[in-house]
Amino acid sequence: MKAEIISTGDEVITGMIDDTNTSWLSQQLLSLGIQVTRRSTVGDDLNDLIDVLSERSKYCDLIIFNGGLGPTTDDNTTTAVCKVLNTSPVLLDFWLERIKEWHRAKGRAMPENNKKQAFIPNGATYIDNTCGTACGYRVKINKAISFFTPGVPSELKVMFEKEILPYIKDHLLDGSKTMVKRLFTFGISESLLQDKIAKYNFDKSIVIGYRAYYPTIELKIIAHNSSKELFSKAISTIKSIIKDYEYLEESDDISNAIKELDPLKRFCIFDNATEGLLGTNMSTALNVDTVIATADKYKEIYKELLNSRDHDCTIILDRDDENDGVYFYIFDKKQNINKRFYVKLNISIKSRKKHAYALFCEILTYQLLKEGKISLHPDNATLENRDI
Repeated sequence: MKAEIISTGDEVITGMIDDTNTSWLSQQLLSLGIQVTRRSTVGDDLNDLIDVLSERSKYCDLIIFNGGLGPTTDDNTTTAVCKVLNTSPVLLDFWLERIKEWHRAKGRAMPENNKKQAFIPNGATYIDNTCGTACGYRVKINKAISFFTPGVPSELKVMFEKEILPYIKDHLLDGSKTMVKRLFTFGISESLLQDKIAKYNFDKSIVIGYRAYYPTIELKIIAHNSSKELFSKAISTIKSIIKDYEYLEESDDISNAIKELDPLKRFCIFDNATEGLLGTNMSTALNVDTVIATADKYKEIYKELLNSRDHDCTIILDRDDENDGVYFYIFDKKQNINKRFYVKLNISIKSRKKHAYALFCEILTYQLLKEGKISLHPDNATLENRDI
């Protein structure tokens, strides 16, 4: 299946706002085994919208078009669709009433131009929007099943998950089963990871997807209309390739993974290396009672302030200014863990340095608490075990 995403808006094409919608949609489609073949961005000019819809709908099977369904004069998507289809817009009376009710509930008078959001092309099927005033719609243009959605990310995501995703599964995937495995890695470059995996010949029903968001690279192993045996074999092969770098499966929520090991465990943290990011990350899921984030070096007074005696697990990050590394200490009373490591990361994106150290230390914590040993061996790290 050839799938494309088209986004519209002068503010998008000029870079005034980041087009996060397109990236998110690409990921969602990839998880279904649908590899987006082209992503286009076009401004608000009506003729440009007509041109891109006319052209791309002749070459692909699926289009998701994002933006341009608002009430203002520069929202031209529906007009462009009608021109391409040589049809007229029709008013959805029930949707107009919903827009009016939305305004009444907020104690506002509905501006006349909001009525524009209740029109869809004749012959299109409307898509519900439970979060906003612009409905979406689905219509076939040339050979492409085309979905049109508002540009507001929160509205797009709900519409996709509740309306568009079920339709794609039921009508565009030919009833075949899609299986997806997600693997999360740390400490290897995306290009080297792809080189390692490219040496193996997987069945054509297996698709390998990559998503890099430093310091993590996510791998998606997608089997569409494949056998469980082929899918399992691909997973096993890739896991053997990435065994030194993999830290989680299915979710990258490392704090929640730590919590699942012992939901009642209480933590305290000292951190002068990540500007408090480690404590912030771990506090989202764990019982972190005390966090000391400071620029100061660790010393005896902080031992008392941490009150380690009343916590199950104490984590200390103490930077080594001389060698640009970090000392990582973990003391866990429940599991009798008393370890110190020297950690030095070779950071390729300097602005993400604290994020890399915070994640790496969370991974070390998780693996030590789960298995009592470290299985992660990143290419970009010096890791020396210095038992106390």
